[in-house]
Amino acid sequence: MNHPIEKREYTALIYANGDYPSRMFASSLRKDADLIIAADGAAETLKGIGIDPDLIVGDLDSISPETLSYFKEKGIEIKQHPKEKDETDLEIALERAKDKGATRVIVTGVTGGRMDHAVTNLNILEAASDLGIKAEIHEPQDTLYYLEGPAKMSFDLPEGTLVSILPLSKRVEGVSLEGFYYPLHDAILERKKAGLSVSNIVTKSPCTISLVRGEVLVDVVSIKN
Repeated sequence: MNHPIEKREYTALIYANGDYPSRMFASSLRKDADLIIAADGAAETLKGIGIDPDLIVGDLDSISPETLSYFKEKGIEIKQHPKEKDETDLEIALERAKDKGATRVIVTGVTGGRMDHAVTNLNILEAASDLGIKAEIHEPQDTLYYLEGPAKMSFDLPEGTLVSILPLSKRVEGVSLEGFYYPLHDAILERKKAGLSVSNIVTKSPCTISLVRGEVLVDVVSIKN
């Protein structure tokens, strides 16, 4: 698993109600977690793989009565929210992580199912940044980070790792890449012409990504499941 180079922080692991290709992948993320939160129906997945979350949140419309009773009997904290609400279950989970002191959040299970849910879930990285939390999305083949300029992020990654920098802003300015096969220096990226920064290759670690203005999604692509 790849992470930016950073000090140890209080980490919350949030399971969203998306797809989990394997039990091994879903379980592997636990080693970095100080706090485990299930967003609504993700509790079904955790029950199936034998993981007890510290907290279950959401309107609970995607959890069977049997699963809800199972976790209640185990004393798991459950916070039910109204079905008619302005926040997604994942946004609620992020806020609870913040309330419990998390300074770093790992989110998984954001893809699969309805496309509008998947796209909305990707926005959780920006939402976390607004709360002052470092956040990452971990999926079997991708690890995603949000970066808003002015900012610089360093990664310790194996040589040959694929990395894409995807503009979220219409225009991203002052983009520099070091330690990559295709380096950039003070470049401009445009959302409608993202090919300049897609599928770059790490040649030296630590590699660095910096930008002066704008927002990007950094996608570290794993060649292994």
